[in-house]
Amino acid sequence: MLSILLASPNYALIRTLCFIIVIAILIVAIFMVIAHRTKKAADAALKERENRKNIVFVDFDAWVDRVMDSCPVDDAEGYVFNIYDIGNKKYQVEIVATGSYYESIDDWTLDELWVSRHDFEDYLFTAESKEIAYEDLKNKINKYINNPNAKHYRVFQTANAVAMGFIDDNYEVIYKN
Repeated sequence: MLSILLASPNYALIRTLCFIIVIAILIVAIFMVIAHRTKKAADAALKERENRKNIVFVDFDAWVDRVMDSCPVDDAEGYVFNIYDIGNKKYQVEIVATGSYYESIDDWTLDELWVSRHDFEDYLFTAESKEIAYEDLKNKINKYINNPNAKHYRVFQTANAVAMGFIDDNYEVIYKN
């Protein structure tokens, strides 16, 4: 009986179909392994980024140094320190390098060339109120940009302006060249 089946023309068709099915199963298995590894790598990269974002810098100057060390922009016209009120008396800060500065135009701060939040953790701090947070940060920024020993002193001193403010609020120019 087996010899009849093996000799029949249908056997070749059955054998070809079985071969195609085995190949299809192998291809699906390979794609599943690739998809799993890709998802695993993406999850690991996301977790690493989240871990970096969860670093809390206690030292403002160290945070500015770290962020500005990797700022790819050499020809920024201005810098903006954006403050976010994230609730529970906690505040977050990012640095933005801008491509323009016009004293007469308020929205020059939106001409973003580079934003630290895309690549680095933000500076986190607490304060009893928005007003205290603002003044505390303003003092820290002024201390840094006016300190000739600060690592990126010259970057800020050669910019046309350095501003700060709460996101979606007015900005104050705290240094003008």
